[in-house]
Amino acid sequence: MGKIKIVLIIAILSIAGSLPAQQKQSVVTFNFKNSTTPFKLSAKENTIQVNPGNDVKIILNIDSPQYLRLGRSNIPEYIFIRPGDKINIEILGETRGQLLCTGDCAKINTYLSDLENSPKVTGIGGEEDEFINRLKTNVEKTTDKLKSFSFEDDFTSLEGKRIWSKIYTSLVSYPSMRKRTERTYKPSDYYYNFVKNALFEDPSLLYLEEYTGMMEYLVQLLAVKDIAKYDAYDYAVTTLNYVVENIKDEEVKKYLIDFYSYDYLKRNGIGKIEKVSEIFYKYVKDPSKVKLYNETIATWKNVDRGATIKEYEFYDINGNKIALSSFRGKYIYIDMWATWCKPCIAQIPFLIKLEEELHGKNIVFVSISTDKDAEAWKKMVIDDNMKGVQLHARDRNLSNDFMVVSIPRFILIDPEGKVLESNMTRPNDVRTAEYLKSILK
Repeated sequence: MGKIKIVLIIAILSIAGSLPAQQKQSVVTFNFKNSTTPFKLSAKENTIQVNPGNDVKIILNIDSPQYLRLGRSNIPEYIFIRPGDKINIEILGETRGQLLCTGDCAKINTYLSDLENSPKVTGIGGEEDEFINRLKTNVEKTTDKLKSFSFEDDFTSLEGKRIWSKIYTSLVSYPSMRKRTERTYKPSDYYYNFVKNALFEDPSLLYLEEYTGMMEYLVQLLAVKDIAKYDAYDYAVTTLNYVVENIKDEEVKKYLIDFYSYDYLKRNGIGKIEKVSEIFYKYVKDPSKVKLYNETIATWKNVDRGATIKEYEFYDINGNKIALSSFRGKYIYIDMWATWCKPCIAQIPFLIKLEEELHGKNIVFVSISTDKDAEAWKKMVIDDNMKGVQLHARDRNLSNDFMVVSIPRFILIDPEGKVLESNMTRPNDVRTAEYLKSILK
């Protein structure tokens, strides 16, 4: 245990270096009382893994009050810390909220660890004014509860912004949810004006995912409001131009431009990237971000149209190893999916229909599960009597090489093992059958 403690202290100190005048050294000590799960601890600038042990000390050099993000699930837990603080956290269990906080900011961190105090999103539905009024009431009630604790102003102000950001982010979900039952629905000017007024530019919060999430979702919602039909490139360029013209704070602007540009690149590749890259390189100057963007372009070039794919191996339901090259000589339409993915499941009937339409043609349809739980995949294949080529990926080699950041994802390989489409249209898209029929003549 002691060795872990020393390694962690050295790691943080080596990142922090010598202290600028405005910074103070803060210490967080973790004691794993009833947990054996490591977690990531993130400050504004750095992230480190914390391994189980007693008196595991994390030393931080910080210049302002802020949150530390304790990541052991998809939903973060927060620790509030000020320059010079000494905080003790006992981890009493494996799940969120099981923390005992003592030392500086103990009352605040006890508040943060209580799940009853977490900002919660209310039901999404009803008329626009009803939904918005529910959100406003939720923000007011949650903020009033926060104020009832009479915490110091620095925390109350910061937590109030987190509450606001978390709850109002759900504004992005309402239009799509309503369109499911009301296809012709379009948000009114009243709705868009409320969204616009919910946004605020605060570069000091760019490390906080509730804030960045709100900005990422709601800015794009405003940017593309007049686009009738979804097109990834059109969405990206329109959103980037909106940011350039409407976001005033330079740091927030750079953050959003980097986010939208890189998100488009990693999801859609380099087939159509010119205007996105033009805006990215004009505004984003951080060497690490530019390096990542350039490296991602290079990765996409390895799987661009005409590139010969590497060998990949998967496993069938009986545990037999199957090489992708064993299908060489045929076109390969790859479906990357998972049992837990509802959009993936929705594509299966269309995939079956597509396979039936092209039966006897020189093409094979290969479904590759990305499930971590192989047994869940096997159970679904058996229970649903799934036909065709059903394989399971035990590693992420194909996903990493093809920049698969969301599923379902479809890839088309030609008979020589070269990439035809690294991001192929889905089975339910009428263009898919048309294109496949045109090359299978």
